[in-house]
Amino acid sequence: MNDFYGHDCGDSVLMSITENIRKSIRICDTIGRRRVFTLVAGN
Repeated sequence: MNDFYGHDCGDSVLMSITENIRKSIRICDTIGRRRVFTLVAGN
């Protein structure tokens, strides 16, 4: 995506995805990203 649309667009997409995931998880769950998204969810 970054190569085709540019880094600003890629960053915007990642922020949108992160916000949607954040709204969908519980307060006790954790999300993080390096090269991929990671979601840690307890019972």
